[in-house]
Amino acid sequence: MKRVLLAGFNARFTHSNLALRYLRQSCNHLPLEILLHEYSINQPLLEVLAHINDLKPHFILLSVYIWNSKMVAYLLPELKKLLPSMKIILGGPEVSYNPQDWLSRFPTIDHIVCGPGERAVPALLQDACSEKIVTVPPPAFKDIPFPYIDADFPQLDKHYIYYESSRGCLFRCSYCLSSRSDLPVEFRPLPLVFEELSFLLRQNPRIIKFIDRTFNADSQRARTIWHWIMQQKVRHTVFHFEIHPELITAEDLALLQQVPDGLFQFEIGIQSTNPPTLKAIRRTQHFPRIAETIASIRNMKTIHLHTDLIAGLPYEDFDTFSRSFNQVYQLQASQLQLGFLKMLPGTFMAESAVQYGIKALSSPPYEVLETKWLSPEELDALRDIESMVDMYHNSGAFVYSLEAIVEKSSSPFHAFELLAVASKSENVNNLRRDWQKNAALLMYVIKENWPEDVNFFLDCLRWDWCHQAKSHYYPPLINSESLAKAKHDGVKELLNYKAGSGGVLLGADTIPRATINRAIYFRPTSPLFMARFALDDAIYCCYVQDNSFKAFPLITFAMPHA
Repeated sequence: MKRVLLAGFNARFTHSNLALRYLRQSCNHLPLEILLHEYSINQPLLEVLAHINDLKPHFILLSVYIWNSKMVAYLLPELKKLLPSMKIILGGPEVSYNPQDWLSRFPTIDHIVCGPGERAVPALLQDACSEKIVTVPPPAFKDIPFPYIDADFPQLDKHYIYYESSRGCLFRCSYCLSSRSDLPVEFRPLPLVFEELSFLLRQNPRIIKFIDRTFNADSQRARTIWHWIMQQKVRHTVFHFEIHPELITAEDLALLQQVPDGLFQFEIGIQSTNPPTLKAIRRTQHFPRIAETIASIRNMKTIHLHTDLIAGLPYEDFDTFSRSFNQVYQLQASQLQLGFLKMLPGTFMAESAVQYGIKALSSPPYEVLETKWLSPEELDALRDIESMVDMYHNSGAFVYSLEAIVEKSSSPFHAFELLAVASKSENVNNLRRDWQKNAALLMYVIKENWPEDVNFFLDCLRWDWCHQAKSHYYPPLINSESLAKAKHDGVKELLNYKAGSGGVLLGADTIPRATINRAIYFRPTSPLFMARFALDDAIYCCYVQDNSFKAFPLITFAMPHA
């Protein structure tokens, strides 16, 4: 029996390849041994080659995207050295729109499948198609087999589980491959969606990520799926959706009010608020309506919000982009992803590069280098700002300090610009997980710009540390004798609280002794900090219980600090 290897190359451990699973299920009726293996783009080339050689496949199908095309390009010249009779078949968006280029560079390729492969791949595996470039219309989306099987899930533990209930997009944004007119919008029947989601939930995944381009394109259908999910009483799975906020209705908001905390995540692509830019990219949106909807969802405090911006779009210069940034930042989403335009082959934007004076990388990821409106230096500055947004805002590790810096600055954009300039001068790289080094950079910016408020900002940093440290010590940068005394006095005061076999009773909560042992003690030193964040002059016992931060005032002082 001939052996087929479906090979994927993922950018991160949490990622998985959905396309290959669709193909496997589309071919499982054939008299073939079908293997699916996912590699990492960071694996050594020789290690990958050795594994493929050990499998000795008769066919290898490689799924090619912008994040793995370099790895595939390294592999292609070597594969037939080891397995000269093996047929090499490529598919995926990175080869679908420039197949001739790939064939000219890599003559060892036997076939390239352009577009969906649910019909094309079975034909190739049965030698029913001899063309080098193969384009076969797929079946209706409703007839394509469900991609997952039980045997997948031991390997998918802690990975994102990707799922699509629709294909195509109602919108025609010029930078997106989903804007192509040859990609129709199709919806999977709801009974089938519920059957498939039931299967996935039985696997107890951490995240089910819907990859529908606009999940709420049909509001009633979206509500029906949301309502079904809520009825399942899910405890450990998060559902991620890409939504368009202008399509959210009053009925949607009424339903979303009932969503349990942490069950849903919404990703909202805004990209720009500059009217000429929106017109050029064929995107219609009304920002006041978007802002109103996002505010309504944010005020529910149960749904994680993630907003997107794209730098390098037509008609957006440094100043207009800073305005877009400020408007989107002020929506107060949990995360703001600042991305950069990619000139993807097959998109209208790529075809309009000369018109817009856009210069981009010639190979993946095709990222913008210059436009008529943004110089290379300005785009580099925006990349530095993106790094600061990731470090300080998206990490969630500097909520109070960042809020204070933004208020002190002329705008949110200016605040991140100050951090970006300082990171260059101090040679600080993006160390998102190194809280202490990032805090040191923040203090450098504070001392350079607001030296009179150092004590206020030290309290902000200490309070941020208390929220995420889960330990009883302070880093040297923010430690002080007053905090040591607060700990001494706080521990002493705790002895006066009722203790039992279950722990210590603080207010209405019984705190396990192990949690108390990890607690951290905080006393603010700045009257400005106390007024700004509505805290008393008190010694607070800070701890995490049931995944929530708690701060219990053990001692409240009537007199100011000594």
